[in-house]
Amino acid sequence: MDVVAIDWSGRATGAERFLWTAHVRDGRLLALEDGRDRTAAIDAVIALAGRCDELLVGLDFSFSFPAWWCATRGWSTAPEVWAAMRDEGEALLAACAPPLWGRPGRRAQKLGPPLRRTEAQHPGAKSTFQIGGAGAVGTGAIRGMPHLLRLREAGFAVWPFDPSGPRTVVEVYPRTAAAVLARAGACRTASGVRTPADTPEPGAPTTARAGRDGSGARTRADTGRPGRDHRTTPPDRVLVKGREGDRRAFLAAHLADQDPALLECAARSEDAFDATVAAFALAHDVATTGAPAGRSCSGRAPGPRLAALPARVDPTTRIEGEILPAPPAP
Repeated sequence: MDVVAIDWSGRATGAERFLWTAHVRDGRLLALEDGRDRTAAIDAVIALAGRCDELLVGLDFSFSFPAWWCATRGWSTAPEVWAAMRDEGEALLAACAPPLWGRPGRRAQKLGPPLRRTEAQHPGAKSTFQIGGAGAVGTGAIRGMPHLLRLREAGFAVWPFDPSGPRTVVEVYPRTAAAVLARAGACRTASGVRTPADTPEPGAPTTARAGRDGSGARTRADTGRPGRDHRTTPPDRVLVKGREGDRRAFLAAHLADQDPALLECAARSEDAFDATVAAFALAHDVATTGAPAGRSCSGRAPGPRLAALPARVDPTTRIEGEILPAPPAP
């Protein structure tokens, strides 16, 4: 099974410097690339689908808004939301009218709950209504949703709004993905269970592109600045993704068997790191089989194969969506 995760960017210009795509096949990181804008990144996914038997795509942006605002706007299905963002998204961003907020003089809205139900279940998730300021995710979502229409028209199922199939798109949240991947590694260590990430495919081709300046992001080794040796960072400490040392420690602890050149890209760039951990977490969550006692290492029942993601009939989930993977059990 092939898994692609895209760490998204909603920037009006220069998105190709921040949008990273990770491609995992059968537990091996084959490619980690930047240099594509939003349209080109989705074009590449559609092209890849023609060469894969099963393709799961994780996109790091909200697939909808809270149900109460959808109802207020008269949107009864997620595709109606996406079509509205295609037609009205730029005007909404320019106006920043409530419930949108985050631009100068626009404070957080109080018209209704700021989070979707799925976001409330993921620690640290931000409101899709926030389109400016630190941690804003709304701009990326508004500029991302129209691409879900493109993917659907190209034959992809967009879960949970559509039944999953051989080509399925899901929403990911890298912070949860890192937690799931860390839990999976701890479970492997404790139980001896081997997953695809433990059994590399010899000779698998890999691709790495240079970083944002064409030669890779600068690191302490480049600048000569002092800093903590990543080898001394405990792998089970709280991960601060913005710290290069933490990223290096996490990758060394959980993905050390992957191609070193690709891991170096993931360590140097937080965006590349997010794409990498999201791809591996999705691969683990969806394809894990044979975990002891009928449970996966994420603390849940073993993930089904791609063609059998669970159907969702709850009306809130059907309009708001659901993030995969779910947070690991405490």
